[in-house]
Parts: sequence; structure tokens; C-alpha cells
Amino acid sequence: MAQPDPTSVETLGLSDLRVLVGTLIEQTQRLTAENRALRDEIARLKGLPPRPPTRQTPSGMEKATGAAKIPG
Repeated sequence: MAQPDPTSVETLGLSDLRVLVGTLIEQTQRLTAENRALRDEIARLKGLPPRPPTRQTPSGMEKATGAAKIPG
């Protein structure tokens, strides 16, 4: 789906908006990954140390906020 003109976004239906948002999320993720790869390549070419690996597990704060739900 081609990205609509910003003025026509208000006239899109709910399903079209969902498709547009999905497309924009995919594009953002792709560009973020490309940006990360380019930054890593620049650092490598400059002889800088590599980026530390990212953690996939939730942090302690995320665990604490998830467990602090109030029953009711």
C-alpha cells in the first residue's frame, strides 16, 4: 500500500489505518535495524570496541511493575 497524502489520512477507514500503521511499524523496524548495522560498521571501521550484546530478558524494574498489580 502506498503511503497516502497526510491530508487524506483523516478520510481513511479503520482497516486502511490498521494496514498503514502495520506498514509504518515494519518500515520503522527495518530502518532501525539498518541504522544499527550502519552504526556498528562505522564503529568497526573506526576501530572502536563492539557494542555489548542486548538483553532479551526483562529488567528487574519490568518484573517488579508486572508483579505489583492491584487485585480488584
